[in-house]
Amino acid sequence: MVIMSPEYAETVAGEGWAKEDVKNYIHEKATVPVDLGDRGGRRLDKKWVKEDMVSLTRSPDDVIVVVAGEVGRHTMVAHGFGTSSESVTEALVLKDGSYAGSVRDYLKK
Repeated sequence: MVIMSPEYAETVAGEGWAKEDVKNYIHEKATVPVDLGDRGGRRLDKKWVKEDMVSLTRSPDDVIVVVAGEVGRHTMVAHGFGTSSESVTEALVLKDGSYAGSVRDYLKK
């Protein structure tokens, strides 16, 4: 998961990058040498190895991009644990059954 501040997201968008462009770029560039890919006792699946490098994501769909935070050009990466963890997105539902448009909406009701 990549969490970009609104200011940084605006800068990236101003350069002509869409969310899909960011996801594709990260997927293509997020690789490590194969000898680093299986640290921590994780068994490395050889199908992810290309030219002695290991991709950290299976596809651009594995890259979750979120815009959150306050002023400043900051970005944070919250990594997962390979194929043993998957992100889940659920809508915030208000007591009246409608969907919250933001966390502020959720907290107000």
